Amino acid sequence: LSSFTFLTVLLCHKTEINFAKPKQEPLDAFRERSGNALRKSAKGTGNYDLTRYEKNLLRKIAAASESRNWTNVSSHFAEYTGDAPPLFTAAMLGAIRCRRYEEGIRFYDKCRESSQVLDEPVYTAAMKLFGKLGAPSSVREVWDEALQALGLTEILAAARAAAADEGNVSAAAEVLDLMNASGVPVDVGHVSSAIRACWGWGTHQHKAAKYLFDLL
Repeated sequence: LSSFTFLTVLLCHKTEINFAKPKQEPLDAFRERSGNALRKSAKGTGNYDLTRYEKNLLRKIAAASESRNWTNVSSHFAEYTGDAPPLFTAAMLGAIRCRRYEEGIRFYDKCRESSQVLDEPVYTAAMKLFGKLGAPSSVREVWDEALQALGLTEILAAARAAAADEGNVSAAAEVLDLMNASGVPVDVGHVSSAIRACWGWGTHQHKAAKYLFDLL
């Protein structure tokens, strides 16, 4: 089903959407799991052959990020002249935690200039940053690039749905439709993000939210 059809169902209830039954995972557990890609990259795990210097610098950036110390996040990252995505992700995650979203986008732009291949954590952090800045067109650009480079995953879908929280029901519906068509499991967190996107959607918000709630 297209997102247009899905939105029509939300409003009119004329058709059935047969999603695979979502796994009844607690929402906090889902969020923890969906954030694993960022945290793993920030701690240097993954398929990257980091030098000792990069591993040490990565630990410093990650520690500053976890303590919400923006001065240390930015100063540590300013030392880095390499191109390993985990260090950029750690700095971007620090920007998210410290609410320095524009600086985080600059880290992302630098990563795109420096690294030949971007990974799931970088794209996830970028969508979160652009979403926080209220830039849906930029979220869409990152989403399209990530899908082309990596294909659809639960983590990318969660990040895209979360970026659609601010009243963008069509984007949230598109994510659910794409997951359904691709056979990627629709989880509690994905539907919860779609429900949050219904907030502020005019006179139809309660119909859309109720339909999604019933889906769970």
